[in-house]
This record gives sequence, C-alpha cells and structure tokens, in this order.
Amino acid sequence: MTEKFGHPDDIILTNPSKMFEYEKLARDIDKCENVEELQISLKAMLKLYMKQEEVTAEVLKMRM
Repeated sequence: MTEKFGHPDDIILTNPSKMFEYEKLARDIDKCENVEELQISLKAMLKLYMKQEEVTAEVLKMRM
C-alpha cells in the first residue's frame, strides 16, 4: 500500500496550519484501536484523494 503514497514522513507540508492539523489527526490515528474505524477512515481518505485528482485534471483541461 505504501508504494502508491509513500511514507508519511516523506511528504512535506509547508502550511503551518496543515502541519498542525496533520499532527493532531496522526496522533488520533495512532491512539485508535478500532480497526473498522481506521478502515472506514482510510477508504474515505482514498476517495477524497482520488476525487481531488479528478477535479485537478478537469481544471487543467479547462485551462487549456
């Protein structure tokens, strides 16, 4: 699974508020012991990532 997205430490956030939010959520994930909750959250994040790819591709098409 990490082949597609890499390790989280390899992804650099430059916006301080995004960095703070990520750290907060990462701690919540680390504390979570409910596998089903983690699976649902990961699936939602994957869909959001894929939706962002779709929207970005559409915006780029419109600008050409």
